[in-house]
Formats: sequence, C-alpha cells, structure tokens
Amino acid sequence: MNTRMALRALAATLALWAAATALAWLMVPSLSHTPATVWKNSSLIPPFERPARTLDCLLGGLWQRYDTLWYRRIAERGYEPVSTPFYPLLPVVAAGFSRLAIPGEWAVLLASRLAAWLAVWGLLRLAAGDHDESTARRAVLYWLCWPMSFILLAGYSEPFLVAGMVWSLVFARDQRWWPAAACAVVACLSRSIGATLLPALYWVAWRQRPVRWAPLALAAAGPLLFPAYLKLNGLPLPSEVYPFYWRTTASAPWTTLAEAFRALGTDHAGFVVFNLSAIVLTMLFVFTSRLRAEYKILSAGMALFLLTANTTPPLHSMMRYSLAIFPAFIALAVKARASWSALLTASTFGMVNLLLLYFFFDWAYIV
Repeated sequence: MNTRMALRALAATLALWAAATALAWLMVPSLSHTPATVWKNSSLIPPFERPARTLDCLLGGLWQRYDTLWYRRIAERGYEPVSTPFYPLLPVVAAGFSRLAIPGEWAVLLASRLAAWLAVWGLLRLAAGDHDESTARRAVLYWLCWPMSFILLAGYSEPFLVAGMVWSLVFARDQRWWPAAACAVVACLSRSIGATLLPALYWVAWRQRPVRWAPLALAAAGPLLFPAYLKLNGLPLPSEVYPFYWRTTASAPWTTLAEAFRALGTDHAGFVVFNLSAIVLTMLFVFTSRLRAEYKILSAGMALFLLTANTTPPLHSMMRYSLAIFPAFIALAVKARASWSALLTASTFGMVNLLLLYFFFDWAYIV
C-alpha cells in the first residue's frame, strides 16, 4: 500500500506540474509585465526576459519570482542580514543539488517539487489512516486545487514545511519516535511556523504513554537551531529584520485582526477580505468537523501564529500560508464526499488558483 500511495502522490504532483505548464503555455502571449513592473514588485531583480513559449521559459524562467529568488540567492551566496527571515532547509537542499552540477535556478525548483511529492505522499498516508483511501484522495485533490497551491512548484518552502509535519505525525502514530522527531526538525528548519507542530506531537506522545522523552527533546530543539546558527554567525534574527526590510511587526493575533478590519475601509479592502477568507475557511473546516485532537491543536496554533505577523497591508500572503494548514483539507474531504460536491469544490478553488497563477507569472501579485 505504501508503494501504491507513493506512486499516486507522484502522479498527483506531476499532474499539478503538467497543468501549470500547459497553462503557462496558454498564458505567455497575454503576459504584459515590463522591467518597471518587476522593479515595483520585487526586492531582487532578475535579468528581464520577455516570456516565450520555450521549454526553458515554461519550465524554469516563469517560476523565478519573489521568494524563489531569495532562496536561490541564499543557496548561492549564503545568508546576509536582509535574508535571515528565509529559513535554511530549502536553500541547503538546493545548494546540495547545485554541487551535482544542477544550475541554481533549477536546483531551487527541483528541491521544492521533490518536497511537494513527499508532502502529497504523507498527506495521503495520514488521511487514509484516519478515514479511507477515497477520502485521502479527495483531501489531496482539494489541497492541490486550493488557491496558491502552484507555490508547491515554485521554489518556496511550503512543501518542505508540510512534508515535515505530515510525516512527523505519520511516524508518531506508528510509534516511530526518532523519525517523527527528525521530521519535526525538518518542519522547524523549513519555516518558523513549524514550531506549532510540537504541541500536537506532544499530545500524540501523551496519548501513547509511556512518553519517549529523548526523541521529544530532539523535536523541541528544532525551533532553536536556526536562531542559534544566526547568533553564532553574527547575523540578526528574523524578528529583528522583519520590521526594517519586510514591513512586518510582531503583534497579538487580535491586534492583527483589528488592523485587518480597520483596513476594510481603505483601498486594501479587497486584498484583506481575500486573505482573511483563507483563515476563516480553514478554521471553519477544522472546527466544524470531527477530527483528531492533534489536528485541531495544530490548526489553532498555526492560525494564531500566522496572525502574530502584522503586515502592511494586513494579512499579506495569508492565502498562501493557509496552504500549510493541511488538516482543513482532510476535514473538507470528509464533508464534501459526493461527486458533485467534490467537482464543485475543486473547480471553484481551481479557478481562483488559475487566476492567481496568471498574476504570479505576470509579476502582478506579490506572494
């Protein structure tokens, strides 16, 4: 069964990649960005090249956007004070691929796409263990159609984060605590929000008593590793960099929400509503369903963590970040079981995802 799920996960990941590539081919003639557009929307400016229906552009060039450029820069040059908010796992893996003579722009994409396959595989394993294989397949379908899911292919860290979290829970349920702890460390080295996995992991450990303290101690060290590395190398912590370079400050979740509601009376209203809907929907899916307690613990922790980032404009990139709240898609798969509801749900998500993919390729939506 494990091999079959791995192959299904590979097929699903390749299907997402093939769909995105075909859509890129269709979109290229209508992309209208200029060097001025790129300058306006990106802190790192790649050499401008006009989109073309070539393999190099469709498979690689169109994906060199936003965070991808930062991870590539870190993989090639190491950390600088401005880049410490980008956690190290993706650039480390990309740097390893570069040592195998894979060009840097392809190394970052390959790393995230392999991680996307592992994330899909782990999500299938986890959801099938909770319910059945058809529910697991629906959960993956909804996840891969969710707005911003194309980021899984784009050289971003989300696939590493989700892969670490889902496999940590898979191993924990099988009482394989050392692999579970190692995957928790993977999640923590992917993004800072990976630390929210720990309470859910401890809950599973407590339910399976006696508690295996040694691997749990390793997992608890995960959130400390990257900050310790930065301090030992004289680099600022992400919390010190965000306010100066990334228009982000730490605040209480309710303060962030208050800022978001105040922004509803400004020009950013549509943007705020769109991103707020991501948190509202994922929390509704999770907390109106009968899910395992660890899923609810993890989802609540992730939502609260995301809301501690007070951005300008408010709730920036929340739709992308919500992609990591994977229990929501398991919950949705349980709710939307009928063929007609699965088709309606997946197609609705997919149309929004398609529009955002176009904006992403055209440098028109910062993610």
